Amino acid sequence: MKKWFWSAGGYYGIWSLTFFIGYLWIRSRYNLFAGTAASPEGRELLWYWVSGFGLLFILPLGIGQVAAGILSYRYAASRPRTWVSLLLGLVLCIPAVVGCLFGYALFILLFHGFA
Repeated sequence: MKKWFWSAGGYYGIWSLTFFIGYLWIRSRYNLFAGTAASPEGRELLWYWVSGFGLLFILPLGIGQVAAGILSYRYAASRPRTWVSLLLGLVLCIPAVVGCLFGYALFILLFHGFA
């Protein structure tokens, strides 16, 4: 478990450093959100940057949510069954997908806005 914690922490540490450096560079380079007219190239680049990194942020969380549910069952059950693990994984995929879509939309609204 500690290995997963440190690998996830390293992943999100590198992710956040790369995202924020690129985000601030795009904002300053194309004068976005400065009150002046922004270029369409800058808006398009910002859209691709935010949407791409939004996927890189949200998808591991959804996969981790399903994996945590399955591993919790396998740890707590005295004799874990494979078919129950598969069914549990399929059932947990529904809220994970809904959560990922909501988180992705929230991420885009937070960093891109309604521009």
